[in-house]
Amino acid sequence: MVSPNKVIKVINFFLYANIALWVFVFLFSFMKHIFDGYRALATNGEWFRRRLVIGQEYWNSTEPPSLLGRLFFAPIFAPQMVNTTVIVLSQYRSGATFIGQIFNVNPDFFYMFEPLRIFETLQEAERLEQYENTTTKFLDGIFHCKFSEEFAFSYVNVPILVHYTKNLPFLLKVNGRHIGSSSADVLRDMCQRYNGNVAMKIIRASLQELLNLIETYPRERLKIIHIVRDPRGVANSRKLMAVPFSVKRAYELYLIGELNAKPDLNSSINSSLFLPENSPLEKGHRATMNWYCHRLQQDLQLASNRIHDLLQDRYRLVRYEDFVADPTGFAHKIYAFIGPKPVPESVINWLDDNTNVSYKESSKNSMGVHKHSIETASNWRRYLRIEEVEKVQMVCAEVMKTLGYNLIAGEASLLDFSVPTTGVNRLGMMNISIT
Repeated sequence: MVSPNKVIKVINFFLYANIALWVFVFLFSFMKHIFDGYRALATNGEWFRRRLVIGQEYWNSTEPPSLLGRLFFAPIFAPQMVNTTVIVLSQYRSGATFIGQIFNVNPDFFYMFEPLRIFETLQEAERLEQYENTTTKFLDGIFHCKFSEEFAFSYVNVPILVHYTKNLPFLLKVNGRHIGSSSADVLRDMCQRYNGNVAMKIIRASLQELLNLIETYPRERLKIIHIVRDPRGVANSRKLMAVPFSVKRAYELYLIGELNAKPDLNSSINSSLFLPENSPLEKGHRATMNWYCHRLQQDLQLASNRIHDLLQDRYRLVRYEDFVADPTGFAHKIYAFIGPKPVPESVINWLDDNTNVSYKESSKNSMGVHKHSIETASNWRRYLRIEEVEKVQMVCAEVMKTLGYNLIAGEASLLDFSVPTTGVNRLGMMNISIT
């Protein structure tokens, strides 16, 4: 007969052994994470990427992980996904709203639409103490899910920002207005649910302004997708934004043959889109094509100079015209660039539903994302007069040459859609297709 003392000793042995095992696993995992950090820094992230591939293969295998594998193998080789922050960088009316949707409809990303719009408002009101009044601090705060009460309240009360930020379920509609149902803490908690996967579209910052932010993030974490567009397309889009809806709609009816008289769209194009000759460029002129092409050329020059060091694996350029010609293909290229994240089915479905609508439907809402891809890219040839096209080409000649946009010579070429306006750009490894 076994004595009670022996039974107690056996139970105590297994109890202490179990405790020792879990303490060992905890300490081993803790020390390994510290070691991983130093090793990743020492190898500039290359070792981490190799480990990620090994872990992905392990978890994608058909055999379910064993108990031993879950306890020991998984902590060592399991794919601890890199948290990804994505900036969709562009300028006003360059197509970034449309392309940014591939992150907005992704259920794994927390997406914000033009948060710098609120930043500017708070900055002008001198109420940015929390963010130290700098763009870098402000964006870094969002990437770490830090929101002030003023920012959260302002953001959720701007309808267009709410409209393009569809993954904020705490918003309510009251009498046609969007209001937040809770404080910035809820916005923070919502952001944190996405485990550091944050994407945003911004049009109120230059690449130069983002350099300090880029320098503080690991190469694997921060990715910049720079959206550019044919300046003639940008000019046309900005022009149409200033045209009364009734006049623009009448012109669209004229284009599809349902109206005989041609409406006048050109009452204020030159005064609103172009600066007088020899006028100094200032930030207040950013709605003009002069500012657009000047700043874009500066960004491209900076990217070209830093693509082999600071911006390597962090920055890629996407021409709007290339994306709309093959939306699904470019979505795959963009996701391949930002990391080992496959394109979700929700993104593919959204692209299928929103890039094959009729030209008539896509022209109904200038701020919409329902596009007839090819038609949208070439719309400027229908709306701009040849003198307007020539003015854009004169102001933006350098940047158009860099980006591979062909010049139009004469009205016959403008209306001849067999004459290509998009060629091969000269930016080499800066392009999204080069990864």
